[in-house]
Amino acid sequence: MREGIGEEHPFCDSGQNTFILLYLLTWMADSFWLHLSTVLTGSIHWILRGILAAISMAAGVYLAQGSHNVVFDGAPSDPRLIDWGVFGIVRHPMYLGVLLVLLGLFLWSLSLLSLCVWICFFLFYDRMASYEEEDLLRIFGEDYEEYRRKVGKWIPVVSG
Repeated sequence: MREGIGEEHPFCDSGQNTFILLYLLTWMADSFWLHLSTVLTGSIHWILRGILAAISMAAGVYLAQGSHNVVFDGAPSDPRLIDWGVFGIVRHPMYLGVLLVLLGLFLWSLSLLSLCVWICFFLFYDRMASYEEEDLLRIFGEDYEEYRRKVGKWIPVVSG
C-alpha cells in the first residue's frame, strides 16, 4: 500500500484471494464438468454471451489497470485525494474492475452457482469499500464528502 492513501480493510488481501479462488473454482467446476446450474446457456446465443463477456472483461481490465496506474505510478507523493482518471468514474475502480472481469466469466457460461459466489464477493467488496471510505473521510474530510457526492461508489454518475 502506498503511504498516505488510507487504510485497507484488515481482510483485504486474504478475503480477495479467497473469493477469487472460490469464484474461479466454482465457475470452472460448474461450467466445464458438473453443469449443475448452467441451464440458461441454451437460452442466449453463445455469440451474444461472448460479446457481453468481452465487454464486461474489457471494462474491468480498463478500470483495474487505470486505478493501479494512478495509485502506484501517477499519484503525487504527498497524500492528496485522487479524484481523476478512473477515480473520476467510480470511487472503487480496482474493486469494480475485478468484479467486472469475473462477471464476464459468468456471462460466458451463465453458471448460476458462480453468480451466487460473485454476489457474495460483491457484498464483501462493498463492506471493504465502506470501511476504507470511512478512513478516507477522516483523512480528507469535506473534500472526500464532496467527492462522494459527485462520483458513484459502484455505478458511474452522469452529471450535467
